[in-house]
Amino acid sequence: MQVPRGYRVGAREVREPIASGAFGSVYAARLAEPVEGLPAEAALKFLPTGTQTPRRLGHLRELAERPGGPQAVRRATRRRKSSVPAPRLCEHALDSLDLEDGSRMRLTRGALIVATGALAPALLLTTPAFATGTAPASAAVATASPADGTPVDEMSEEDLRIAILRILADEDSGRGVVREANEALDGTVEDMREFLKTGYRLAQAEDDRVAIARILADPDSGRGVKREAGRALDANTPEALRAFLETGHRLAQAEDDRVAIARILADPDSGRGVKREAGRALDANTPEALRAFLETGHRLAQAEDDRVAIARILADPAISDALRAAAEEVIDGTPEELRYFLEVGRYEVDG
Repeated sequence: MQVPRGYRVGAREVREPIASGAFGSVYAARLAEPVEGLPAEAALKFLPTGTQTPRRLGHLRELAERPGGPQAVRRATRRRKSSVPAPRLCEHALDSLDLEDGSRMRLTRGALIVATGALAPALLLTTPAFATGTAPASAAVATASPADGTPVDEMSEEDLRIAILRILADEDSGRGVVREANEALDGTVEDMREFLKTGYRLAQAEDDRVAIARILADPDSGRGVKREAGRALDANTPEALRAFLETGHRLAQAEDDRVAIARILADPDSGRGVKREAGRALDANTPEALRAFLETGHRLAQAEDDRVAIARILADPAISDALRAAAEEVIDGTPEELRYFLEVGRYEVDG
């Protein structure tokens, strides 16, 4: 969900977004003017009421309103002898809001601000990599820890819950991960610890198997992709499954793309523009360049060749007036209009 920059939440003003996922959105905020006892900077978590289950909201309310919650975090921070000042975990929870945007009248009705916490690394509900839009951490990592690197076995109950909520907030978390994360939150401290140590990795592998099965079922998947997907499923380890999705799929797709471009080059109907751009893609020989040619470059190069073909038709003094008018009308058209004219339209005019 989107919150307008500058929107006021109590004494605070919403600034830039930190992260957004299936579980909600986190925004940086600062005090519009100093207020005694409140940190100048904070992280605001927003949840749309219509997409949250009572169980999820209950976990957040428990974390926010538990007696001694903020003090427990301070104690845990002191035990780790961290140089980071202990943050205030939560000031209030589950306040009803109506977010309004002047350009859109009403952005989100009945949204909830769940927690307001100081912007300290140990308590942000996002990792630095997620906040900057980089790739999520590999599922081969068997444990999840706070941003200060505390081992799972040494994490406090609050740290465990926050680490799991961070996973739930990740838009890349699949159904298996979300299910197991919620079951861990419903369980004991040891259940949460076990999820972060091994359950997360195994649930991610379950989701990865589903993703690979979908790739295999895609009629556009080529031989290379299907071969490597099959190998990953045969290996059936969390590491092999994740490696295919993070790198193997991309490389296998590039292999299939090279074959597809080679076929285009071998097609006697391919014009100069198409052959030129196909050659450039093969010379670049990166997965991105190959895919870009097949997705957009081929279409645009084909349009270039089609305009040349229509110009040659117009240069023929023997064509009919009707065909000339139709060619003059279409020559500045879209790639699809050019192709249709050459394949169908020109014959319909003369017919």
